This record gives sequence, structure tokens and C-alpha cells, in this order.
Amino acid sequence: MLLHIQKSGLTHAATAHDWWHRFGRVPKKGTRPLLVLRTKGPVDFVFDILDTEGRDVPVDAFAFPTFGDLSDNRFSEFMRAVGKERIDLVVLDSGDGQAGWIRLLAESKAETGKNVYQLAYNRNHAAPTRFVTVAHELAHLYLGHLGSDAGRRVPYRRDTPHELMEVEAEMVAYLVAMRNGLKPRSESYLANYKGAFEDLNLYAVTRAVNAVETAMGIASHKLWNEKS
Repeated sequence: MLLHIQKSGLTHAATAHDWWHRFGRVPKKGTRPLLVLRTKGPVDFVFDILDTEGRDVPVDAFAFPTFGDLSDNRFSEFMRAVGKERIDLVVLDSGDGQAGWIRLLAESKAETGKNVYQLAYNRNHAAPTRFVTVAHELAHLYLGHLGSDAGRRVPYRRDTPHELMEVEAEMVAYLVAMRNGLKPRSESYLANYKGAFEDLNLYAVTRAVNAVETAMGIASHKLWNEKS
């Protein structure tokens, strides 16, 4: 990606604002910022963690990092939309290493009805990270990783290799987040599944992105990441 072209070996980067407000750190004097493409503008400036100083960063601070602005109220709006989709939401009180999960609760008895699912997310994560978690878990549903769902027009792809499932779901979450003003560090997560990229189904990914945004009540014309 663009950041790694500018600085190979980079692990964690964020804006000066994010470094200060989330970790009490500031860019070192004379440090040159790195450029990233901004969602609704030309470019933004970020700094590598090694180019900042201040408070010590917790060891597990970047287990599921996502940068960007999203209020708890906005996140709650998205969850209300998801809850109307025959998806039971479970709020976890877990450590930083637990993000969330999704599972099939019941298949619809109607031939064209929607199945019922249960989706969990960690309430202890920041709202942007919770957003990406929910998008990732919903992606598994709409990619067919939990089986077919006639009511949602989801094909059966439960036999997809686990590594490929994770790559597809994280790519969907990444695209949904980036399209809506958030910056997940998906490359760190995807580095664990490098061998699965060759069989990536881009059509399924693109279709799932639209389905996830619809399920979360995200309208393409609404800039929901503006201040409430």
C-alpha cells in the first residue's frame, strides 16, 4: 500500500490528532509525515509510531486497530438497523483480543424467508473498531460462509477454505470502512492469510460490500461520519 511504499517496515500509523487523543503521543520534532489518500479529500498526513514520542503504548493497543471518527450514537444507529434484519445482537464484555463472531441460529421455514443469526461484538473497543467488527461478521453471512440464505439471495459457499473466508470477509470490512471514512489496519490482519489471495472471488466481495452497507442502514448519499 501507499504507506509501505513511503516507509517499508511500517507497522502502525495515524494522524497527529489520533496519536495525541488516543495514546498521548506527539510526532518527534523534525519528523516528516507520510501521505495517505483521504476518503473525501485529496490527502492526509500520518506518522509512524516510531516517529512519535510520549506515553507508552499498551502492548495490545493494536489488536484490532481502526482510525477515524465515529460516535457511539452513530454506531447505535447502525446496530438498530442490523437488529431489524433478523439478526440477534450480543454485546461482549471481553479483552482487547476478542473482536466478535457470527453464527446461524435458525433456518427459515419459508422457502424464500430470511434465516436468523446471532452476531456479537466487543463493547470495550472504540466505536470505529466495533463498526469494522460488525462489517466483518456480516460479510461472512453475505459471502455465504454460513451457508445459503434464500431470503437474502446468499449462495452456499460454506465449503470455502477458512483462510479464504477470512480474506474475503476482511476485504469487505475494509472496503465498507474506507467508503465511509474509517481507516482499519486490515493489512496486519490479512498478513496471516497471504496464501489465500490467489482464489479471491472479487464478485462475491463486491456484492457483499453493498449487502453489508444495506444491512447497516448506510445510504450512499448520507455522510454519516460527519459530526452528530
